[in-house]
Formats: sequence, structure tokens, C-alpha cells
Amino acid sequence: TLREVCEMLNLSRRVIQGYEKIGLVKPTDRNKYGHLLYDDQAISRIAGIRFCQKLGLSLKDILQLTQLDRSAVCEILEDHLIDLEMEQDKLDYLIRKTDEIIDAVGSSDNDLLEVIYQTIKEDRKTCQE
Repeated sequence: TLREVCEMLNLSRRVIQGYEKIGLVKPTDRNKYGHLLYDDQAISRIAGIRFCQKLGLSLKDILQLTQLDRSAVCEILEDHLIDLEMEQDKLDYLIRKTDEIIDAVGSSDNDLLEVIYQTIKEDRKTCQE
């Protein structure tokens, strides 16, 4: 049932109903009480949709992907992977800098923003070159 799928995948009814509304998934049947039923394939689709959202794809993007041939899908996902890797590089840099700032703040009596500036100013020079 819809309730069981929601519990299984830790999703709200509204999320799944949103997937249904745009045509990404549909219930496979109704039981005698009128409750929506989903088979294993529908549950797999819902889980796949959720993962695509975690990748940063919109529902519209996901719908388009489901309508393309496999080679086009692979090409789009490869492009998206490059974007994710660039985002990871950015996050790695921010993590490193934050760690450096924590060390610098702990050993300095200067103003916080001055310490931050001193920590990042070499990076600013490199970016300007």
C-alpha cells in the first residue's frame, strides 16, 4: 500500500503523489478498500527517482531521462558527474580552509574576519593570476 511504501522508503505521501502527478510512477492496483497498491517495479522506480533527486536532478530532468535512449542518458549523467566532481572540489577546498581557519583562530588574538582574510589571501592571489 502507499502507506507501506512511504514507511519503507521514508517518504511522505505527498512526495509519491507528486511523482504520480507528473507521470514518473503510477500505482499498480487498488485493494478492496480502495488503497493504492505498488508492485516491486513501482517501488524500485520510486527509490530510483529519490536517488536522482539526491544527485541534484529535478523531477522534470528525471522525467526527461526516462524518455531518452540509454546512450543519451549516459551522456547526460556523465556531464552531471563532472558537475558533481566540481562541487566536490569546491567542498573539499572549503573544508580545508575551514580547518585552517579553526587552527588560526585558536592561535590568534586578531579579529575573526582578519584571521579569515589572512588564511585565504594566498588563495585570492592564485585566483587572480
